[in-house]
Amino acid sequence: MKPLIRAAVLWAGVVSLSIGCAPENNQEDLSAAILLTSPGQDPVVNRESIQAAFDALDDGSFDYQEDLWIESADGTKLSANIYIPAGMSADSRYPAIVFVNSWAMDEFEYKVPAAKMAKKGYIVLSYSTRGFGKSEGLINVAGPSDMQDLSAVLDWMEANTPVDSQNIGMAGISYGAGISMLGLAKEDRIKTAVAMSGWTDLERSLYGNRTPRMVWGQLLLLSGALTGRMDPIIRENFNRLLDNREIEFVQQWASERSVKTYIDGINSANKPLYISNNLQDNLFAPNGIVEFYTELQGPKRLDLNQGIHATAEITGLIGISNYVWDNAYDWFDYWLKGESTGIMDKNPVTIQRKLSGDRDEFTSWPPVNQTAEVLYLRPSGWFRAPSLDDDPNSSGGSERFYNGKDTFASTGIPILSPILESHLSAPVTLYLPSVSDWHGEVFRSGIYWGGMKIRGTPELKLRVKSDKPSAQFVVYLYERNLLDWGTLITHGVVTVHGLTPGVAQNISVDLNAVSYNLSGGSRLALVVDTFDAQYASPDQSSFKVSLELPSSVQSELSIPVVP
Repeated sequence: MKPLIRAAVLWAGVVSLSIGCAPENNQEDLSAAILLTSPGQDPVVNRESIQAAFDALDDGSFDYQEDLWIESADGTKLSANIYIPAGMSADSRYPAIVFVNSWAMDEFEYKVPAAKMAKKGYIVLSYSTRGFGKSEGLINVAGPSDMQDLSAVLDWMEANTPVDSQNIGMAGISYGAGISMLGLAKEDRIKTAVAMSGWTDLERSLYGNRTPRMVWGQLLLLSGALTGRMDPIIRENFNRLLDNREIEFVQQWASERSVKTYIDGINSANKPLYISNNLQDNLFAPNGIVEFYTELQGPKRLDLNQGIHATAEITGLIGISNYVWDNAYDWFDYWLKGESTGIMDKNPVTIQRKLSGDRDEFTSWPPVNQTAEVLYLRPSGWFRAPSLDDDPNSSGGSERFYNGKDTFASTGIPILSPILESHLSAPVTLYLPSVSDWHGEVFRSGIYWGGMKIRGTPELKLRVKSDKPSAQFVVYLYERNLLDWGTLITHGVVTVHGLTPGVAQNISVDLNAVSYNLSGGSRLALVVDTFDAQYASPDQSSFKVSLELPSSVQSELSIPVVP
C-alpha cells in the first residue's frame, strides 16, 4: 500500500481499539490500553492503564515473575511471565491457565485477567508466541512450530510449578484464540479453552467466497511488520490470494492452521469450549464460527456480540467488568475448579441485537423456532421497478449494469463505520434512489406491518452473467423507511472466477450473520453491485454484468427469522 493508505489503515486499527472500549450497558467510555508502536521499537503495550489496574489487584495474594524464558523443541526461546498464588503447598496441585497473545501483542497483554485468576487460586502463565514480543523466531501463524511451543510451555509448567495437569485451560483474543482452540484439539493436557474473536477456518476468514479481505489483510501485514518478525510466506500467501494464483497451496497452508480441520480431536475427547465472536467482525466473520459451533459435540457455549474484531472483549484487559470475561471466569471456575458458577445453567447461545445491545438467548443454534422468510427477485418491467416479492417470479428478464465503479451502497468507512455502528448505535445509512442503475440495482419489498425478527445468516441465490471471466458481487440488505432511506442490516460478498463470458451461472452469497429487529411498517431493500472498499476486486475495469431472472430459475433471498 502507499504510505498514506498504510497510515489510514493503521489509524483505523488504533481507533478500533479505542472506541471499542465502550462496554455494554452504557458504562463509561475508556481509551484502550493497547496501542501499536512505531517501527524500530519493541512491540509493547501502553502499560499505564494496565499497570494501574494490575496494581489495584496486587495485594500480596499472588507472586508475579516476568522475564521468564522457555526453550521450545527447536531451541527457540519464548518470553513469558507467571502468576503463582501465595502460600501454595508443594504437595498440592493447582489448576492453571495459559494465556496466548493477540496478533501484534506480547505476554503482558493479559496482566490484569491473569492477576484476577491468580487471586482465585490459579497458576497463570502468559507467553509471547514466536516472532512477537521478546520471543525469538519468526511468526508461524498457529502452525506446527506454535504447537511445539505450546507443548514446551506445558512441559515447563509441569517441571517448575505444582500444576494440576488434569485441569489446565487456555484462553486468548484473536491470534491467541485461534491458537487456544488448536491447542484444545491437539494437546491432551488442555482440558478446556476460551476463544475470543478467533478463527476456525483461516482460509474462509481471509478469502471467504473467494474474496480477499483487503483492509483487514493489509492491517494484519502492517501491524505484524511493525511489531513482530514475520515469516515471508505470510505476505507471499496473501499476495497469492490477491492474484488468484496457487490457491491450493494457500488452502493447504491455511487448513493446517484451522481448528476446523482438527475438530474431531475436540469432539472425541468431549472437551468443553467457550467461543465469543463479534457480529461486525469482518476479519473473523461470525458465519464460520457459527457453523463450527454447530459441529461441536461436547459442552459448549457461544456468545455473539455487537462489535468488530476484539472490541467486545477488550475492556476486560484493563479490569472493567465485561460480559464475555465474566463468562470466561465462570467457565474456568466450573470446568477447572468444579465450582457451581451457574454458567452451565444459562442458555448456551446468546446473540446481541444490532443497534440496541439487547441479548436474545437460545437453547441451541440454529434456534428450534427459526423459520425462513423467502423473497423472490423480480425484474423490472415497463411500469414496475425491480422488487422483492413473496411469490415466485413469473416474468422473465434481467438487470444489467457495469462493473468497476462503486454505487453509494457500501459498508461505510472500513473498520470505523462498523465500530460506530456497533458501539455507538450510529447506523450505516443510504438514500436508496442514489444507487446508480449503471453500476448496481435495488430490489424493494412490500411493507412488513408486524415487523420481523431476523436471527441468523441470510442467503441469496442468484443467476449471473459477466462479459469477463472474473466478477465480484456485493450484496447489501437494508431496512427501508417511507422516505426511501435504508439502514444497513447486513451484507455479503462473492467473487466468481472461471465464468464463461455471456453464459449464465448460478451462485450463492451468504450474508453475515445478524440479529436485527425490523420495525413494524418498514420494508426491506436489497442492493447488488460490484465493489466495496474493504474487499479486493478481481477486475476494476468497466464491463457488463447482469442478474438473470428467468421464471424457470428463481433468484431468492432466504432470511432466518424467529417469532
